[in-house]
Amino acid sequence: MAQQWRYFTLVKKDTREKYLKQYACSEAQEHAQAFISKNVTAYFSHVLIIPAYNESSAFIRRLEQTPFTQCQKLLVIIIVNQSDHFADATRLNKRLIHYSTSIAGNIEKTPPVHYLPVYKTIPSKEGVGYARKLGCDIALTLMQEGHIAWGWLHCTDADATLPINYFLVPKPDDKKSALTYQFKHTFHTAFTHSKMSWAQNKIERTTVRYEESLRYYEAGLAYAQSPYAYPTIGSCLAINPEYYAQARGFPRRSAGEDFYLLNKLAKLAVIVTAAPTIILKPRASQRVPFGTGPAIQKQYSCTVYLDYDPAVFQALRTWLQEMPKLYNAIQNTSSTSLSTLIKAQHIHIESVSYQALFSLDVDKLLSHIQKQAKHCEQALRMSHEWFDAFRTLKFIHFLTNHAYPKKDASEVYAECRWLK
Repeated sequence: MAQQWRYFTLVKKDTREKYLKQYACSEAQEHAQAFISKNVTAYFSHVLIIPAYNESSAFIRRLEQTPFTQCQKLLVIIIVNQSDHFADATRLNKRLIHYSTSIAGNIEKTPPVHYLPVYKTIPSKEGVGYARKLGCDIALTLMQEGHIAWGWLHCTDADATLPINYFLVPKPDDKKSALTYQFKHTFHTAFTHSKMSWAQNKIERTTVRYEESLRYYEAGLAYAQSPYAYPTIGSCLAINPEYYAQARGFPRRSAGEDFYLLNKLAKLAVIVTAAPTIILKPRASQRVPFGTGPAIQKQYSCTVYLDYDPAVFQALRTWLQEMPKLYNAIQNTSSTSLSTLIKAQHIHIESVSYQALFSLDVDKLLSHIQKQAKHCEQALRMSHEWFDAFRTLKFIHFLTNHAYPKKDASEVYAECRWLK
């Protein structure tokens, strides 16, 4: 199976402390201590981190109306953020700061909710990645200080509606680095809804296609038996704080922060799928340079929707099935050239797959295996760590550009047997 290559790493006790001292956002400690000074005896069973840029307070009202089960007391850390390109806070940001600050204390509901709002101007290149990192670093600091029970760092977005069983998930342990929640976009009951504008109708139709594409890519990786077959949506994520610290937190990126953190976490321990389903609001957006909103915006004007040819996932599956043979192939030929291993018939992959791997400098991996690996299992671990989610995506892009161009999405989904 795809997960057998991992060694589950027991995180050292001082890893969290080292992370907070050396790699956490510099102001996280300050915000945490300011909160503690006003809430000396506060203790929360769960924590939820939400970055918010140019959002209304509607998401807070949704949280107030949700009677979460398996949650005694919830702390919601809201990072109201804005690019340093702007001299002043936007109108919506000002309103959200005012509203979230006014209700920062306990909200009398079941379970009780306490809000910790933070306003932060962020360099444009660091964007939402910095916002998520700051929120998680504050939460981790409060965990270390004993004000939050040890558990998942729950991350979501302002456009998400969480189910009442959101916190009804397995507890974190050494074998789980993260949870990804089920998700679906909510739509009107019919696309012909009389009150829906033509533009919103188009956005919803485009979102349907985009969601199908996300599920297709994940299913394709699963078919190929890739250990990186999981959704990468920041609003549907919970992170084991032990591994969060070991991976050094969210990267400070304006987009793709969820993808790159999950890529690190997947090398440390398994990423599992949680049962609860999060409802996402379909919307075209330019909040980040790429991701869900920009993808919907890009496809908005398309008349034909395209997706990957299933052949790219078949080629990926073949390569991953050959990967465990690398150690013995290198030992038998004394060669660290994939071309030589293929000519010697130790490795069997398509010519275009070899070209893709050559473009990724695969021979450096083979050299590393020859020098460092002491057995097949260690070589396989090295191989999967090298051929990670990022290189997998580049491999698929190479095959798409040079051999298997994208096809009509409807035809792809209809003919793809492993998608059913």
